Amino acid sequence: MGLEDHWKQPVDPGIIAKAIERVAEETIILGDDVANFLKSNIGQYLMARAQVQLVSNLQELTTETDLEKIRILQFNIHLAQAIPQWLHDAIESARSELELKYNQEGE
Repeated sequence: MGLEDHWKQPVDPGIIAKAIERVAEETIILGDDVANFLKSNIGQYLMARAQVQLVSNLQELTTETDLEKIRILQFNIHLAQAIPQWLHDAIESARSELELKYNQEGE
């Protein structure tokens, strides 16, 4: 049986359900870890540092004329915005999984 034929074989729905459940549980754990991290001194420091970096780079961008420096500033701005957003997304994904889990348990 070749690899292509292997993918055509039926998959046990129980295996799929267990995999989905495992991913959901891991998402919830990650969201909890992120929330705890953001409450920690290190998490608070890094979030504050990202905010300072964002403001500083935005201010510098308004007066910069060198294209390479503008690219660097834009990248730094993107990171200062993206990383907190990724952390927020992890928490929101966990909340969604928890809500789904509680709704399924209530049925």
